[in-house]
Amino acid sequence: MENDDLQRLGGVGFQDVVAALAIKVLGPQIRPMGRGRDGGRDMLVSDGVIVWSADERHPKAETWDGTTIFQVKHKETLEGTQKDASSFWQSIKTELDEWGDPDSTRGDVPHYLVFATNIPLTPVPGSGGFDTINTNIQRYLDQLNNELAEDDVPKSAREEARKRRRARRDRMKRLRKWRLWDGNQIVGLLNAHDGVRRAFNGFLTAGDVLADLSMLSTNVNQAELGTALEKHARSMLVGERRVYFDEAGYEGHGVPVEDVAIDLPVLVGNRQTSDHVIAFALERGERVLKPGLTTVAKPRHLVLTGAPGNGKSTVSKFLTHAYRAVFLGEDLEIGDDQLKTVASTTDALVAMGVRVPKNRRWPMNIDLARFAIEQGTADSYSLLHWIATTLTGKTASKDIPRWELWEWLKHWPSFIVLDGLDEVSEPSVRKALIANLETFAAEAESERCDMLIMVTTRPTGYQDELPSEAFERIDLTDLAVNDALRYGQLVTKLRLPDDEARQDRIMSQLQQAAQDDRTKHLLRTPLQTLIMSIIAESAKQFAPSRYELFWGYYSTIAKREQNKNSSLSRLLREHALEVLELHRRVGLLLQKEAETATGTDAVLSPLELRNEAWKVLAEAEYEPETRDQELLERIVKTATHRLVLLTPRPGGGFGFDVRSLQELMAAFALTTGPLEETIPRLRRIAPSPHWRNTFLFAAGRLFTEPQPYQQRAITDLVLTLDEDAPERFGSMFPVGPNVAADIIDDGMIAVPKFLRHLVAHAMSALNEPAGFELTGYTRMLMSAAATSDAVRGFVADGLRDALGGPATSRENAEAIQGAITDIGRATGACTAVLGLASVRRDASKTLPAEPVANWAAFSDTLHEYAEPDTENAMHTMDGLIQDVQAAGGFRDQQLGDLVAFLDEPDNVIILGEALCHVAAGSPRLMAILRQNVLPGLWRRPVDLGDDSS
Repeated sequence: MENDDLQRLGGVGFQDVVAALAIKVLGPQIRPMGRGRDGGRDMLVSDGVIVWSADERHPKAETWDGTTIFQVKHKETLEGTQKDASSFWQSIKTELDEWGDPDSTRGDVPHYLVFATNIPLTPVPGSGGFDTINTNIQRYLDQLNNELAEDDVPKSAREEARKRRRARRDRMKRLRKWRLWDGNQIVGLLNAHDGVRRAFNGFLTAGDVLADLSMLSTNVNQAELGTALEKHARSMLVGERRVYFDEAGYEGHGVPVEDVAIDLPVLVGNRQTSDHVIAFALERGERVLKPGLTTVAKPRHLVLTGAPGNGKSTVSKFLTHAYRAVFLGEDLEIGDDQLKTVASTTDALVAMGVRVPKNRRWPMNIDLARFAIEQGTADSYSLLHWIATTLTGKTASKDIPRWELWEWLKHWPSFIVLDGLDEVSEPSVRKALIANLETFAAEAESERCDMLIMVTTRPTGYQDELPSEAFERIDLTDLAVNDALRYGQLVTKLRLPDDEARQDRIMSQLQQAAQDDRTKHLLRTPLQTLIMSIIAESAKQFAPSRYELFWGYYSTIAKREQNKNSSLSRLLREHALEVLELHRRVGLLLQKEAETATGTDAVLSPLELRNEAWKVLAEAEYEPETRDQELLERIVKTATHRLVLLTPRPGGGFGFDVRSLQELMAAFALTTGPLEETIPRLRRIAPSPHWRNTFLFAAGRLFTEPQPYQQRAITDLVLTLDEDAPERFGSMFPVGPNVAADIIDDGMIAVPKFLRHLVAHAMSALNEPAGFELTGYTRMLMSAAATSDAVRGFVADGLRDALGGPATSRENAEAIQGAITDIGRATGACTAVLGLASVRRDASKTLPAEPVANWAAFSDTLHEYAEPDTENAMHTMDGLIQDVQAAGGFRDQQLGDLVAFLDEPDNVIILGEALCHVAAGSPRLMAILRQNVLPGLWRRPVDLGDDSS
């Protein structure tokens, strides 16, 4: 191989190569250091032994016994022998200066240093680059012992300079030896260790491999698999690249995803450091993730969470597209349109300040909702099966066997997006899907695949079901106002490319909204920013609530359709109420259907839509069977193009392209009618993650309308949500505090008398073991606290009370305060909000005694309710729960046994009464049950009753 190949790897890839070679040549005691600030330690051997074999540059074998550190220096562009060698020496000198600095935070100087670079150093004895740099290092160390070194320093500063030199000398005395691994050495090692070389696709091109699949396995069907893979990548590069603004109910031509994608802010794991999702994901993808060679510590895969409209799907589409462009753009034969697409994608990455991937991955984007429909609960239908079937279907080739696809994934890096976990709600299907995803990731690990998996989901209802040792969670956060305005300008120019006057008018309104405390919170997601840009075309101001924003959007689109010069527009004008009612009915029907096993990707067939339209007309006392049959047919015909927000779906049938719009209409349906009917419906849906966004739209409508009794009713509903709810352990595992938090975060409420109660209720989550999701809950508190001094005071009081409460409350409050500091630093929170991290408990009050679990009463309660036919089950549950408490988790089939036990509603009530005796004194047990058992209860399909449809 050639030295040029080392440049193509990029800095991250080169570091991985050096790490893999070091492990291969010197042994597993070499420890690659992870992402982030490493203190000058790219690789480390801590108090270990390294045995060096003799070679032409080091004719004697050596043994290093002590601490060895490897430092990797990659030069992006080689400029020539002298310039490159000088650059390498300057990098080494910088490191030596840092190690020797007496004020350094790096700790002790290692006993041995290895400097690795892709730069090939000339071997000429005495004057070549290799000998020159070794001489420079020795001269540098010798100079630290030179007592005449300060003679030229002014006398006033001489003693201080001598003191610092001696301090540097004393630190560097620990360094015994060093070695250089230059580009020539690395190439030689790679040639000697072909297995390492083949593990890094930077040394090969996609064309190389697809042209000769025998590099993977002589048993692979080269004609079929190679053709299918290349054809799929080529066709999808153009076919799946477009984003359609009509997906948000606005007609227009689709635009390339690279023209509309923005790099959204994301919070990463427990570090709470500020980052951007595209840059973060692509940087993760630059690392070699092949087990045994990777320098990335587990977890390697990603779970991307984001609120409705936060841009999860667009981000995942762009990442897939970017990898596809890189995969195809080097040496495969592609057409002019595809070449332009590759170039525009590269330009988009550069504009984001994101490096074009060097580690080329074969990408695949999977719609989990559609996969779940096919899979159901069948154990035999795997994700790999679905990928192979999809690949076959999109390339019109013969069936691609799963084992052949595995051969490809085992040998070529891949990027697999699993989009929309939140859309799979039915408990049994979701459980089977999670198991399938775990199995897929585990098999990729065991097969040593260099694979990066990204799963996307809404945060509500996601209980970190995917194993944390394999999947790292990252959370999309709100757009900064300036980023939202830039996105607003971008989409406005794309929608109205030839009308600068309208562009200016829209941007003026968006800028005014960004400066208004009542409306700037609406500019928090790409979808809402897009909707505001569309509303701004016909409205002079924005309503301050999210519900009003989406409802105003429906009105805007409806008016646009009504004002067109066509017979269908006349229909929309004359029958606006019937059209709206049809939207409400369809929205609620699809939302109900979507939480069932067969309705994950819910749409209405043409016949079902016709039937719903018939019901709407009949209830309005039209005669759709006779006199008004033509009206019925016109409504259905209109829907085949667009009926305001109802659209034909790609797979057939009708529905809403954006789930938030479906949820808006479902909320409208649930809140249409007397309040005494509305509140019970909302009480039923509030605990369900599937219905949470619908509930928030419904609450937004009730809070928006100037009816104080409605606002009081919805507030009381939230405050009492967990009362009389034994079927889901409401008293011990309340959901009301989190619903209150969502309402506050939504920004729908400003009246202090209601806001105060809801903030206090949201703060009560601090008393619950695992009662909230740290990142999202903290962000909610910080956002609420920024609205006013009064709300900030409510939050401070809640933290103070928790800090003065039992251990669980104190630990939760301290975790929140730590997160406030971290998130505030990452997002630039104001000083007043950051001050919440300094709240302290009231020292004049004594901490309460810790509650004690009464396990005897727990057992007595279970056995007291036991009937002859349930006695064995109650006895089993008694032992099971106490075993979970003692072990700190479920073992073997215990979780399945408990879930099966709770399928009987009476058993839930009985176990709930028993748990009352131990809940306060067993916080670990309660956390385990909340995280593992309660999500299944909350996800059970909601029975709204016939009166809601």
